[in-house]
Amino acid sequence: EGAGGIDIFDLFTNTKSDIGPNPYRVDDHAREEFASLPEHEKRRLGYEDMLARKLQDLVRQCDRTVARNKEKLRREVAQAMKQRTSGSGKGNREDLIVTVNEEMLEKCASNVAQATLIEEEMASLVDKLEGLNDDENKLLKVLAEEKSIEDKKQEEKDNAAPTNNEEEKPTEPPKKKEKEE
Repeated sequence: EGAGGIDIFDLFTNTKSDIGPNPYRVDDHAREEFASLPEHEKRRLGYEDMLARKLQDLVRQCDRTVARNKEKLRREVAQAMKQRTSGSGKGNREDLIVTVNEEMLEKCASNVAQATLIEEEMASLVDKLEGLNDDENKLLKVLAEEKSIEDKKQEEKDNAAPTNNEEEKPTEPPKKKEKEE
């Protein structure tokens, strides 16, 4: 589970990019407890760092797949150009797209739409998270101001009250010594 309660293992189910089921136990109570922890405790536990590393790994895998597919496409286009230009004399003016697989096109459009929805949801969650962070900062500021006011009141109270050594004691007149007969 990561930022905003999104399980990255559920993002790409039933696609080529499916990374399988979540190997970690998911507990809603534990998620709520973690969300209520202060930031320094969250950093100490390191779950967000684990999420960041996992996301970086996924991005690297996607980058490798894209690079591999680009190279494969480049080779295929070069091969097609080589076959088309041999003997025809038209060069690269011919259209290389011969057929379009409608099913693949629909799947691609569906994946793009799903990715857009996920992106919008993530943006909404990020906005909500930033709003909560702003609220937390405001509350911390109010608490600090209230503590400052309480400290000033306590200091004024301490300064106004006399200390034990300074308390005024009624003075008694000196006693006369009685003469013994």
